[in-house]
Amino acid sequence: MQRHDPLAIGLSLSVTAGLLYLICALTVVLAPGAFTAALAKLFHGLDLSALLTPNPPAPTLGAVMVGTLLVMIYAFFAGWLFGFVHRLFTRGSRA
Repeated sequence: MQRHDPLAIGLSLSVTAGLLYLICALTVVLAPGAFTAALAKLFHGLDLSALLTPNPPAPTLGAVMVGTLLVMIYAFFAGWLFGFVHRLFTRGSRA
């Protein structure tokens, strides 16, 4: 079984999560109604319309950048932890 580098896993997950977050933010700006409908489906039909104002403000570039950075930091640590735990479980395995 191949052993994976925790740092590489952390960085890979961080970049992937950052890109997905940016796509999500772009969707909120371009199609807030469709985004709300998609979230409702994701959360088992929960009605999220009460959270929206009639004209919700678009997220600022600063807010998107901070959000992206926070998601990437969280994802890095989640990926690194996954890689570290994976190594513990595969320590006795031979590649």
